[in-house]
Amino acid sequence: ENCYNQVEQMNTDVLDLEKKLKENSRNSTEELIKYILFEIQSPIEDYFLAIDLLTENYSKSRDVRLAVLGAYLSSTWLNFKENNFLKLLDEQLAIADNQNKAIIYYLHAYDMYIKYDGKYPQEYYRYLRESISYSKRFVYNYVRLSEVTDRREACLLLDQAISNVENVWNEEQAKMEPIDIFLKYDNYIDEFILGVDISEFEYKDLVARRKLLEQNLL
Repeated sequence: ENCYNQVEQMNTDVLDLEKKLKENSRNSTEELIKYILFEIQSPIEDYFLAIDLLTENYSKSRDVRLAVLGAYLSSTWLNFKENNFLKLLDEQLAIADNQNKAIIYYLHAYDMYIKYDGKYPQEYYRYLRESISYSKRFVYNYVRLSEVTDRREACLLLDQAISNVENVWNEEQAKMEPIDIFLKYDNYIDEFILGVDISEFEYKDLVARRKLLEQNLL
């Protein structure tokens, strides 16, 4: 009974917060991003609503952050369709700062990573190298390129990837974080696109890959 009441209360809290964020989302792009990030968190995980909201709202503000989120979510959840957000990001390239340029080139590569299943076209390598040339804070572009280059270069790329990791967390820590942490654009990008903020499991995997490569070089 008590456990059931707690679940009910939690559901009510989630719905109340969702309602509040939805109402506020009309006020500014900042509030819209919070609402979209809330919709893709557990227990809601409505990625398709998020993509629809990003599609509808991008033309109003042309805010690069909406196109970045849209491109990432479309590649991940609508990978059987052409990713229209990538074209919108290309239109932003000329005015984008270096970090956003790095993100845009990476998202092109990420789309191919998801769709081509290992048989990548030449552009895949070019996009990753372009991304690396513009990036300072990035992990996943180095990791992806390390998977498709020779072992010697792969070692150097993984060294850079590992040294670029800024924060490593475990599941217990993630559960203790307040919901606000997950509604910030920069935090989402750091974890899912840049990879500078990753789980303990992922970090150990990177270190293990690096060791394996070194053994194979000997």
